[in-house]
Amino acid sequence: MTHDVAALAAELTDMAATDHQSAARANSDDPAEQLAWRRLTARHGDRLGEIMDEYGWPTAEMVGEEAARAAWLIAQHADRQLDVQRRALHLMQHPVSAGSASQRELAEPARPHAGQ
Repeated sequence: MTHDVAALAAELTDMAATDHQSAARANSDDPAEQLAWRRLTARHGDRLGEIMDEYGWPTAEMVGEEAARAAWLIAQHADRQLDVQRRALHLMQHPVSAGSASQRELAEPARPHAGQ
């Protein structure tokens, strides 16, 4: 399981790095670039859903601070996948209560989208 968690942490940080590299596409005037951004965030949202199925919410205790922040970023950018956002918020509530996830993450921009 340790190897799986290390691979998960690497995968999450890689997805966040790709996200950062592609973020300018989100507000591009070029519809093809906007579509590429939406497809990327949808793929990442789908994968985060699979991760939540297998592991629950990837907390810093599980995957490290950087990968946990990456998971939060992926959930935040899954704004066209409200089911993923709602599920992330639901799964984060217990770790936040237990002190193994940041309260700030529950209050950040993903929350309003998930509440719609």
